[in-house]
Amino acid sequence: MTLARTAQEQKWLGEHGKKYSAGWVLEPRQLDELWMQRVTGGVSRTAIVKGMLEDIPRDALVLEVGCNVGNQLVLLRSLGFTRVWGLELIPEAAERARQRVGNRVTTGSALSMPFEDNGGFDVIMTCWCLSHIAPADIARAGSEIRRLARKYIFCTENYAPTENCTIKDYLWQRDHRKLWPDCKEIRHEIYPSAKPHPGAPSHQKGCTHAFLLEVPAKEAEKPASV
Repeated sequence: MTLARTAQEQKWLGEHGKKYSAGWVLEPRQLDELWMQRVTGGVSRTAIVKGMLEDIPRDALVLEVGCNVGNQLVLLRSLGFTRVWGLELIPEAAERARQRVGNRVTTGSALSMPFEDNGGFDVIMTCWCLSHIAPADIARAGSEIRRLARKYIFCTENYAPTENCTIKDYLWQRDHRKLWPDCKEIRHEIYPSAKPHPGAPSHQKGCTHAFLLEVPAKEAEKPASV
């Protein structure tokens, strides 16, 4: 059954998504500079990923949900991860990601992921994807991630202790760990943003949080069919 597109999906599939994606093709060094200047107030994206995933085997099967043009996938590969996959809603962004990391990027929605229900990905990862999903839909995204995550969930998202809307119908702050109450927290860091998100009120800098959760073992686990 094909689900109706949400307002946020329609926005990302339109001109906004195309323009956004075209301007964000970054190599790891450029990504680090952006994060230190705008997002985390001095902490590089590389440092965050290395710290969160330091104990994860480099041959783990990793899926990034909402990979856009593949910046995080390229970063993961630079850190030695050899089995990285991406899921991206915007066809043009997914194609650009394929050009960078090979044919390991699937076009699809975080709300209905086109993978078998077998929990075969060792790590499911998001980076500022869930923050763009509305309150009415966020539980469905969380359920899809939980369905596919075999060992770990690693997220870096817009953070607040209680949910609020930063930019109307576009960006939300919340404690995303609450999506998976059955998972064990391994690591959690909060980074005050250096600058407001473009489009947010000038006084509203907000925070980003990164966390790694351990997923309870599932019965009859099978490898992913990808």
